Amino acid sequence: MSDVGLNPFTLTPSAQWFFLPPFVAPCTVVAAALFSSNTSTPVDPSLWWLVGLLFVVLTVFYGICIHKNLYRGFFPVQLTAQGLLLCPIALSLGAKMLQWVGVIMAICGAVILLALYCQTHVAPSDIAPEIAATPASSSELDKLPLPCAVTDRDGDVLFISDALLRLAQISRADIIGSKITSFLALDKENVDIGGKTWQILHAGMEGGKHCFQLEEVRNVVVMSPLHSDGGNIFIDAETSLYTRFYAIKRVEQELYRVRRYQRGMSIALLRMSFRGNGKPEEEDNIFQIYCRFIRTHTRVADVPCVVASRDILVVLPETPLVKAEEVIGRLVDVNPRAQEELAPFNGIYKVQKSVAYWDSSSEDAFLDQVLEKLNTALET
Repeated sequence: MSDVGLNPFTLTPSAQWFFLPPFVAPCTVVAAALFSSNTSTPVDPSLWWLVGLLFVVLTVFYGICIHKNLYRGFFPVQLTAQGLLLCPIALSLGAKMLQWVGVIMAICGAVILLALYCQTHVAPSDIAPEIAATPASSSELDKLPLPCAVTDRDGDVLFISDALLRLAQISRADIIGSKITSFLALDKENVDIGGKTWQILHAGMEGGKHCFQLEEVRNVVVMSPLHSDGGNIFIDAETSLYTRFYAIKRVEQELYRVRRYQRGMSIALLRMSFRGNGKPEEEDNIFQIYCRFIRTHTRVADVPCVVASRDILVVLPETPLVKAEEVIGRLVDVNPRAQEELAPFNGIYKVQKSVAYWDSSSEDAFLDQVLEKLNTALET
């Protein structure tokens, strides 16, 4: 439910806690006081207790939304909480007009929450048959993160996902209405596209349509993963971090788990840059020291990889954005032990960071897409 890079709350995660309902409540009280009159109505203490209890529950719910990065829940929870609070306050201050405003706010917030819950949790079998039978718009189907296509009974392409278009390196205008055999050899069990081997999965649909989906064939490495020169292809010998080869495999696996198991994860890009009088060999040595620092100060579940000459990618599975920011923040600040090793360096260095969160709605499926998003955030 999070909108990475688009929601203003993601810019300063720590500031989200300043918008808890109790912190916004004074604004509600001030607004009611502006419309106060001498015709106040006594409010039964039991009503105050009921409103107070509901307000506490909604405050806890708001905190859960922050912790789980459920950004779409911020507004309706806040609207419901302030609406409930406004009802007894408006009566006690004689602002009866605002009492109905509070009722409307609470109802609207509850309706929005119910709509969000139904959108996320209602299964297709729980929907009325006539609604469930209505196909999704082609624009929604196009954004499926899986390489798949739908054809009619004659094999003419009716729909193709963006992921399959990227793999086949074709345009939508050229393939819609054409035979699927023009780019997929259906007489074979596997097909080579985009530098990988894919298994073709086929299923029949209503109306004589056919659905084809590609699933990557992953070979099991039986022998020890070594270079021809004896080096490990998964571990970089100079930095002791994982290699880009391993990053490709691991990131794509984690993205697949995110979509399949409805989980989330954070990924960070750390970039070390130099300026001053440092020599290239000194800069290489400093980068290696920093990589060793990263290796010894990351959690067991985290996956640090060297993806470029001065770039380190850190994969944090099942880690919310707020927690990831804390972890990466500690990695950017080099500890005193590393500072002693860096003291002889004559140049100036700095470490830039970019952290993003991926959930089950993400369309990214490859390392290049992840790096492109992180690079864009790092350069802006």
